Amino acid sequence: MQTAKLQQQWMTSMLFPWAGVPSGKKVGKQLGNAAAAILESGMKPVHSKAVANAKRLSRAKLK
Repeated sequence: MQTAKLQQQWMTSMLFPWAGVPSGKKVGKQLGNAAAAILESGMKPVHSKAVANAKRLSRAKLK
């Protein structure tokens, strides 16, 4: 999804130069957000498994 946004901005700047080229700061921020989103989506299953294990292990054990 993030790659599609970057491609769309690049194509817009190539086809419509009067629309303006995105600044380096804006592109850098967008790349950082894209990287964070990718990492977040990759860690989601690991995090949910860790939370489930923590809940399971925190319950009182019956003897």
